[in-house]
Amino acid sequence: MSPRRAYLLMPWGRVGSNLVLQAMAQSPAVRCENEPLTAIRAREADPDAAQKDWMRRSLEDPEPRVRLVNLSLRSIVDDDFFLEAIRADAAAGAAVVFLERRNPVEVAFSALRAEHYAAVHRERFGRATWAVRRGREIDLRTPVDPARFLGLLDAVAADARRMARWRAALPGLDLYYSDVALSLAMVVEEICARLDLPVPRYEVDMVKAIRRPYAAEFEGYEALRAEVARRRPDLLGVFEAADAGAAAQEALAVAP
Repeated sequence: MSPRRAYLLMPWGRVGSNLVLQAMAQSPAVRCENEPLTAIRAREADPDAAQKDWMRRSLEDPEPRVRLVNLSLRSIVDDDFFLEAIRADAAAGAAVVFLERRNPVEVAFSALRAEHYAAVHRERFGRATWAVRRGREIDLRTPVDPARFLGLLDAVAADARRMARWRAALPGLDLYYSDVALSLAMVVEEICARLDLPVPRYEVDMVKAIRRPYAAEFEGYEALRAEVARRRPDLLGVFEAADAGAAAQEALAVAP
């Protein structure tokens, strides 16, 4: 029997999930929900109870289409509750897809850039948005504070450990941001194969927030590199790999 529910699990954001969801949502057979638990955690006085109530109601709600739910593990208050609920749902036939990014430095830079973009968008239009749509890129250098950046890397490492725990507990399809960057079409095809669905015709208008090497995008980059060399020399190789990846993807536009 084809899955009627699917979970796209990510450790945090900044992994290409918006691109995947935008493409999958154009299938008439799929209903996408993008980070409902993140929204609940941001607005509810008792987010733990509200998240659990949402999950119980979601599991009971009949849906003729495949329901694809994108969840950020960082937003979940009670890991054990959701891990067990999704494990039981997977045993009953739900599909699980893991999506993350291998290089923690890239995650931290992407988060800083997204925060900057959201702040500029809020100042200009009165509302914040993290996803960058084609034609709405900003041509501004993003300030980077070394202490904040190193703190972000610690948070990303904790997210990675959390993701590893979920991966060990659930059967699923492993995907990475590099797969999305290489070929969104390939990623969509693999997910549709897991859901036993035809591949939809789709168009996407989201683009990378960072398109040039990091030194050109971030104000204070050289000072950051110097601080990393002093405090975390073990990360220099990761920085070099991230720099190389940013340079190689300078003109990247993910196409159908």
